[in-house]
Amino acid sequence: MVKFNVDFANLAIKYLETGEENLIEAISVLPASDHLYFPVGINGNFNIDLSFNFKNCREIFYQSIHELHHVGYAKYVNIPFSLEALKLKSDLADLISCHFKFEALATYAPYNIRVKENSLNYFDYEEIDNVYLMKESKELLLASYDSFIRDSDKELEDKDFQIFNDFWSGKRIAYRFGLYCCIKIAEKYGEDYLIGTIKDKSEEFIELVRTI
Repeated sequence: MVKFNVDFANLAIKYLETGEENLIEAISVLPASDHLYFPVGINGNFNIDLSFNFKNCREIFYQSIHELHHVGYAKYVNIPFSLEALKLKSDLADLISCHFKFEALATYAPYNIRVKENSLNYFDYEEIDNVYLMKESKELLLASYDSFIRDSDKELEDKDFQIFNDFWSGKRIAYRFGLYCCIKIAEKYGEDYLIGTIKDKSEEFIELVRTI
């Protein structure tokens, strides 16, 4: 269930502005939830993972960078969110490529600050050196995407949605492998080049991933 919590939003924003750690205690007495959502302007919502961030109060800052990247990205790029609108395998290919790039770049957004502050202990960042997981994730992502492109005119089947078991959850391909790809792209081509991919089509980003 989506919860809009203005008190949380106000306190979180004040913390981001001031860095006063006593605000964490004020936030911690709000009604318990694993996640809290609150609207940001007209372009998106914050989704803050409360199951982790009170172990490290800076996590609110890092996750806010991730969510603000989503808000700005969605202002300029049309992101398909409706699963009900998916009819053909090509539709699912588009959704996968769009959301992979969407989450990959947002997960990378706070990466350099996390490195500087020695804060890679959040589960999506702890796996970037897991060579086996990255290889497995790449193979699964590209195999699924390529199969949907190859059969683009065919109607979707229930089994096609199995990719979601590891896309947003499970192996968390969109976040963990997405972050890995962004790091490698920045190392190979430069960070300015990576940032420039925002304006490119999502399928072009998938083709870039093949070179990683």
